[in-house]
Amino acid sequence: QYNDPNRKKIDFGYLKQGIILFTIGLFKKIILADAFATGADWGYGNISQLDTISVILTSLFFALQVYFDFSGYSDMARGVGKLLHLDLPINFDSPFKAQSYGEFWRRWHISLYRFMTRYLYIPLGGSRKGNFRQMLNTMIIFTVSGLWHGAQWTYIAWGAANGVLVILSQKGKHIFAKIPALVQRVLILITFTLTTILFRISQLQDVDDLFRKLRDFKGVKINENLVAGFNLDEFWYLLKMIKLDQMSFGTVIISVTMTGSALIVLLFGKNSNQIAEKENSSALRSGFYAVIFIWSVVSFSAVNSFIYFNF
Repeated sequence: QYNDPNRKKIDFGYLKQGIILFTIGLFKKIILADAFATGADWGYGNISQLDTISVILTSLFFALQVYFDFSGYSDMARGVGKLLHLDLPINFDSPFKAQSYGEFWRRWHISLYRFMTRYLYIPLGGSRKGNFRQMLNTMIIFTVSGLWHGAQWTYIAWGAANGVLVILSQKGKHIFAKIPALVQRVLILITFTLTTILFRISQLQDVDDLFRKLRDFKGVKINENLVAGFNLDEFWYLLKMIKLDQMSFGTVIISVTMTGSALIVLLFGKNSNQIAEKENSSALRSGFYAVIFIWSVVSFSAVNSFIYFNF
């Protein structure tokens, strides 16, 4: 692409797409991912204080943190590429709209999946040497994917668990196909969220404790420490306007609203690439992107590093 003379010319269509992609990615990271990260960090740092509802929220918040963190910086990278009149490959393609767990992983971290498929799965024989070898090869690439994230047993267990789920999804695809699309997406979201417990925790004993709390189902009250990260300064005026600042559960309402909105976007909304490619210019849309860009920039002081920088 660098050697293409046409790429050296300014393309306003690319500039527009680049600005939109970068702005959406920045908002995902700074506002959404970091808000969910605060709750996830507190929950996983205080496992002994968690009840069933807190475990559910902690694991869900971490799953959403990983999603918005990873998809956010993928959007930002592609956005910078567009600003330079370059096309970087899509690395995220609405994974929670998948119709199987195998398809989910083909849509999530696409570059890693393609690398593992091309340089490990296919050389091992892929699906060409019978069902058993296909299942074995699937387990190998997912276990190696877990090890790629770090040399600890929980990462290996996370990779192996996803390998098993992909195999079960392949073997039961005819049954899964009969399930309504919404139920399919919710099941994939729940399954992915549960597997992130293995991804987040370094000790297998802590993993066992969390799953015991899920099984025992004790406690139905939302811990305020879990949702403290949603008490953004920017919402102070909103809380005052609708009198939520006078209620002890005002932050809980905001956290539920943000989490619900995030889930709706994940399950039903257009992804960033679709928005950038189809977005028509208007004063209202330009104003919207300006607002979320400025909102993200002024929130830089509390930003966490990208979670995938660890890998």
